[in-house]
Amino acid sequence: MPIYKAIRNKNRCPSRPGAVISDILQDIDKTKSEIASLLGISRQQLYDILTEKKPVSAQVSVRIRG
Repeated sequence: MPIYKAIRNKNRCPSRPGAVISDILQDIDKTKSEIASLLGISRQQLYDILTEKKPVSAQVSVRIRG
């Protein structure tokens, strides 16, 4: 199996999960309370993730992807 070198701009900061999720949620026609309920988390936890006060846990990540 060949090994591929990652091509990445070293001057670019990585995207933060909260910012990426926030961009996605703008395209969904649901309130943040509804989305939190669908993910099985509290509204406050969702707000904390979106404002990047708390990280996205592995469990929440799986629910978002699912």
